[in-house]
Amino acid sequence: MNKDQKEQTVKALEEKFSRSRSAVFVEFKGLSVHGMEDLRRRSRQAHVEFQVLKNTLAERAFHVLNLTGGDRLFIGPTAVAFGVDDPVIPIKVMKDFAKDNPQVVLKGGVIEGRLCAQSTLGAIADLPPREMLLSHLLMQMQAPLTGLVNTLSAPIRGLINCLKALEQKKSQA
Repeated sequence: MNKDQKEQTVKALEEKFSRSRSAVFVEFKGLSVHGMEDLRRRSRQAHVEFQVLKNTLAERAFHVLNLTGGDRLFIGPTAVAFGVDDPVIPIKVMKDFAKDNPQVVLKGGVIEGRLCAQSTLGAIADLPPREMLLSHLLMQMQAPLTGLVNTLSAPIRGLINCLKALEQKKSQA
């Protein structure tokens, strides 16, 4: 790879880092060719851009994010999964693949411009989908209102039930 090709690669990576909502770094030492093909296939199906990196070029491109502490991400064979639309999908894809393939290890990542450790990525991957979280939040917001409506309508319901019971008693007599 000559100098011009390296510069083009760095510029392309800088562009990917800047437009992506998340970037998950993984180590894949010992992964077979078949395993790598499977990982690439799963990434494509989830609309995640997966790329094996040359550490020195990736490290240069990574500095466009102005994050400190990312040097540990570029040790050993490194690949990155970019998430453009949903920042959580690449994390879930990589973690699910790593469950079946212990050769793949999540190193860390960048989510919405913040550097995240391996443990943080694991916690994010275990979260339920966004739609489920939003529906749960909506239910929690509605619960006090529902309780208030039930509390306010209880005396009226009680009166109606008493009147119905009185009506039934009079109709039987």
